[in-house]
Amino acid sequence: MRNTSMLYASAALIMLTVASYSDALGANTSTIEVSVEGDGSVSSSPSGIECPQVCSGDYSKSEIVVLQARPALGQTFLGWAGSCAGVEETCSLKANKNALVVATFTQGEIAPPAPVPKTGQMNCYDATGAKISCSGTSQDGDIRAGTAWPTPRFSILGDGTARDDLTGLVWLQDGLCLSGNWQAALDRVAAVSDGSCGLTDGSAPGQWRMPNAKEMLSLVDYGTGSLPSPHPFTNLPNSGLTYGAWFWTSTTDVFNTDLAWVVLLGSWNSNSGTPGVRAVSKSLSSNFVLIVRDP
Repeated sequence: MRNTSMLYASAALIMLTVASYSDALGANTSTIEVSVEGDGSVSSSPSGIECPQVCSGDYSKSEIVVLQARPALGQTFLGWAGSCAGVEETCSLKANKNALVVATFTQGEIAPPAPVPKTGQMNCYDATGAKISCSGTSQDGDIRAGTAWPTPRFSILGDGTARDDLTGLVWLQDGLCLSGNWQAALDRVAAVSDGSCGLTDGSAPGQWRMPNAKEMLSLVDYGTGSLPSPHPFTNLPNSGLTYGAWFWTSTTDVFNTDLAWVVLLGSWNSNSGTPGVRAVSKSLSSNFVLIVRDP
C-alpha cells in the first residue's frame, strides 16, 4: 500500500499557502514552484526547473508545463501533491496561475498488488444444488473473475520439487514424506533439506515451511473440490479413495488457539457433510504435510 500520509500533509500545507501566493510577475506570466521530499529530482518542459537545484520557473500563462519526476537509485516515486496529483511520474500543468507542487520519493520498491486467481469453478447451481445454466446468474461459474491459470499450471523441476506457475511457490512433490501432530510436523519441516524426502535441490534446513491456510487453499480447484488436473504431487495418501487426506497448515484457529486449520486434498462424498477445510486439535490429530518454499 502506498504511504500517502506525507502526501496529504504536504497537500494541506500547500493549499493554505497557495491561497496567499501573489502574482508578482504580472499579468502575462505565472510561477511554478516545486518542492522535493526524499531522494529524487523534478525537471520541466519547457525548461526552467531542475529541482532540487532550481526549484521554480516563470512561464507564459498560455504554456502547458510538463513536470517529470525522477527517483534516485534505490528510490521509488510515491506521488504528487499540491497543484499536481496522482502517482504517474509526469504531471501536466497549465501555467495560467501560480502553482506549488510537491514530489515525494521513498526508499525501496513498492510491491505490486497481489493478483487474485480464478477459482476454477465453471458450473452453476440453484438453491437445491441442481446444476443450471450459468448465463446471467452472477455466480462464480458465470463471472469467473480473477487471474487466469497458466497452462500447464505446474512445472516439474526434476529435483523432487514442482513450481506452481500461478503463484510462483515451489512445492515438495512427495505427499507421504511428512506427518505427525502439528508441532512435530512443524519441527520435521524445519529440518528438511537436500537429500531428504526425495530432494536434490540443494536446499538447507530452514528453507522449507509448512504452508499457511491461504497457500494450501491455493492448490484447490473449486471446480472439482480437489487438486488441479494434472498435478505434480506423488504418493498422496488415500488419493484413490472416496476421501482424500487432510494436510496441516501453519495457521492457528484464532477462536480456539489449541486448533490449527487443515485442508482436504482429494475428492470427498458430498453427502457426508465433510468440509474441505476445518480446524482440528494440534496435539491430538495427526495429519500429512505438503511443504513449500519461495522460489
